[in-house]
Amino acid sequence: MSKEPDARLINFTNFEAADYLDSEEAIAEYLAAAKADENPQVYMSALKDAAQARHRMSQGE
Repeated sequence: MSKEPDARLINFTNFEAADYLDSEEAIAEYLAAAKADENPQVYMSALKDAAQARHRMSQGE
């Protein structure tokens, strides 16, 4: 019988949505999906991600 790996031993990296929002179209779709969530904090977090992505795009990153 195989055991699942101990989650404490797995290294995870932080997920940054802004890394994947590379166009205004992608940002608009992301914000629309976040706004549809019942939790308003999801939308607030998405707005932050969108601002970060727009800043990166304006800097040519």
